[in-house]
Amino acid sequence: MHLIISLYLILYIIIFSFNAYIAFTLGLLTIILQWFYGITKITKTDRGAFQYCTSCKKLTLQHYIHCYQCNKCVPADLKHDYIMNTCTSDHDLKRYKYLLLMIMIYIGLILGIYGMINGWYWVGLFLHIMTIYWINKEKNINISVFM
Repeated sequence: MHLIISLYLILYIIIFSFNAYIAFTLGLLTIILQWFYGITKITKTDRGAFQYCTSCKKLTLQHYIHCYQCNKCVPADLKHDYIMNTCTSDHDLKRYKYLLLMIMIYIGLILGIYGMINGWYWVGLFLHIMTIYWINKEKNINISVFM
């Protein structure tokens, strides 16, 4: 899902390439989003007592649980997210989703402003709203409610 979102943002960078400020801002926000995604992939190495995981058929740390979506053992404080398709902490997940929400609102505002000049941007705004709905509806994810 993250790859599709990244390609979607690159599409809007290309669409708004006639305005250097908007294209630069979207490019910078996309790079920051990729950086946040990379941070969620970093896992720390722990040491401690081991247990046998019947799903993995190998020894894992005692405070690890098996994630059936990732098909690997992860620390118990992590949870699986379907947008990033990985297990991540709540802090990293909130940071990623807030930035994604901010980018989507920015694109919506730009499409709305340019829609006042050219009517074809209203079609783009409608498609953008449908994309936000599709992202939120995927696997019962609500991007605006985190707590």
